[in-house]
Amino acid sequence: METLDKFITRKEVAKKFDVSDKCVYLWEKKFKIPSLKIGKSVVYKKEDVENILLANLK
Repeated sequence: METLDKFITRKEVAKKFDVSDKCVYLWEKKFKIPSLKIGKSVVYKKEDVENILLANLK
């Protein structure tokens, strides 16, 4: 079972990469980053975000 510390919110991704929440949403669609919706929040696996974005933003 996954632990919660392996997940990151859209706001946390935006802060980490110094971009807007909307930009993270667009990256999610463009780079097909898997996400989960929990209530009103969208979360991603930290590992997925780092691997996909770092590979595509270089």
